[in-house]
Amino acid sequence: MAANAAAMASILTNMKMPPGVSPAVVNLPTPPALRGALRPNDWLTRAQAYALNLVNGPESLVVVNRYIYTGLKDGWVVEIKPNGRVRKILRMSIRSCGRPRATEDACGRPLGIRADRQGYLVVADAYNGIFRINPTTGNFRQLVDARNLMVKGRPLQYINDLAVARDGTVFFTSSSTKWLPSQLLNILFEGETTGRVLVYNPREILAARRVQELVSNLHYPNGLQLSPDESFLLIGEGGRSRIHRAWIGRRSPKFGKIDTFAENLPGFVDNIRLSPRGTYWVGLSRARHENLPSVLDTYGNNPKVRAHLISLVKNNMIFDDPKFGIVVELDGEGKIVRSLQDPGGNKYTSVSEVAEENGFLFIASKKKNFIGIINLKTLPKPEPEPPEDVTIGGPGSHVVDLTQITDPNLRALLTRVKDRLTKFSDQQVRSVVLVLVKRLFEAKMQARRALLEVTRLRSDLERLQEMIGQSGSGSGSGGMGGAEGGGQAATSTTAAAATTTTTTTNSSPVTTTTLTPSTTTTMVTTTLDPSQMGVPPDTLGGSGGMGGSVDGVGGTGGGRETATTATTTTAAAAATATTTTTAASATATTATTTTQPTTASAGTTESTTAAVP
Repeated sequence: MAANAAAMASILTNMKMPPGVSPAVVNLPTPPALRGALRPNDWLTRAQAYALNLVNGPESLVVVNRYIYTGLKDGWVVEIKPNGRVRKILRMSIRSCGRPRATEDACGRPLGIRADRQGYLVVADAYNGIFRINPTTGNFRQLVDARNLMVKGRPLQYINDLAVARDGTVFFTSSSTKWLPSQLLNILFEGETTGRVLVYNPREILAARRVQELVSNLHYPNGLQLSPDESFLLIGEGGRSRIHRAWIGRRSPKFGKIDTFAENLPGFVDNIRLSPRGTYWVGLSRARHENLPSVLDTYGNNPKVRAHLISLVKNNMIFDDPKFGIVVELDGEGKIVRSLQDPGGNKYTSVSEVAEENGFLFIASKKKNFIGIINLKTLPKPEPEPPEDVTIGGPGSHVVDLTQITDPNLRALLTRVKDRLTKFSDQQVRSVVLVLVKRLFEAKMQARRALLEVTRLRSDLERLQEMIGQSGSGSGSGGMGGAEGGGQAATSTTAAAATTTTTTTNSSPVTTTTLTPSTTTTMVTTTLDPSQMGVPPDTLGGSGGMGGSVDGVGGTGGGRETATTATTTTAAAAATATTTTTAASATATTATTTTQPTTASAGTTESTTAAVP
């Protein structure tokens, strides 16, 4: 394959450059390997075809109370009812679209679609702009006129996806200011970076200032998604297989900054949509991985080759989607936690969007004539991904050989802890270590205070012993320290278990304290709550906590570790001293300290399909 690619590059490099094309060098990372969360599976093939042959090219979806709204290749925005009937709502064409072989340019092409807080649809038409539509009547208002508006002296040209904030602000992508939507491959192969993210402000009085540029110099920007608190905006840069994060919340300390949210994704980024769990579903219009590199991966450093490939595509000589479909789910930090794949391309080779609603995934593809539906219950839950390379120790570090630990209980506990820690990221491990150090320090201080208390109690008992010795022998039970007519009290040099009873004699309280010499244990207990470490509570331990229960070490709540420090003082002699006093009492108390762990034209045509779940 490498030899064939080199031969083709040699031939195309010597060919004449096609007019109007100015290819740029594109440097992409090595495509990702299919392992970890990207390990091969066939879960995307489980999609059931819904509204089959009733929709052509659904690119984006809004699902509300089992009603599905989408835009089609023929320019229509339609509603699919729960009973399966398809109703046409609006076609945003400005020219006659009834003639045979009418083009997208004439009929319009609705792409990104959202619902605002008032229940209106907000639709991005690739050629015509942004529209706000009443889904019941089909009445609409054009918010942005893409055919006539210039922003910073450049046309909008190619409107793609959008996101609507709670206050009505609309963020949308202009994928290119040079090429039209019908010239998508020119944008990708040329590597040009005229794409932008723009923002429509409905509160701006001056019409000329309602649309402003937010981000520029992007290679085919596509999907957009606001964070749940609207502090940042995710921007999919399709041509570079990555997602940017623009901090737009004015209260955010990062306001005005842009960083990378996810990079080197296994495909060209299409639409991004938020899940009820706070994760992000990312549609990928064309897969790329280590065994299936894209044209940009193969010829990124050879612009001339890519320029000639554009000419071949125009002549229908090459280019076909690879037989591989894939979508990914990202967590709140941009890490892939799950992927759905169609390794043979039997059902999908390109996915535009995944929308999640009521436990179901609704899958859109502009190259299909149906909407795919997957019940999430039929899919395995995402599992924590172990680090690819785990290195214990390093230069200057001390590596403990667990096999050299003689205590079998300690060795078993540390082995289990080690096995579980390898499932976490470096940041999670650091968080665990910091919390453990803090808890161990607190436990040590508690043990020290407990030892001081034992010392104090020992001193008190010694003074009590002296008092008993000075009283000599007594008769009956009235003598201090006496026992059954007199005798010498036995001595106890430890903090003994104390049992106190109170009786009343002649209206005066009498307190009797029985000191039983025994083994005194002062328990200092610390509860370790994984939720304070940035680690999911259900990942540390199971029943028995991290490492399970080893000779009583470890709790019984899944994911909670109880560390116990015991200070034990053994009695020096076996003796019993019974002391009766009238106005005083001796009380020995051993404290246990527990640290507790601190959510256009309207239409009425209807077609029928099976009911939506």
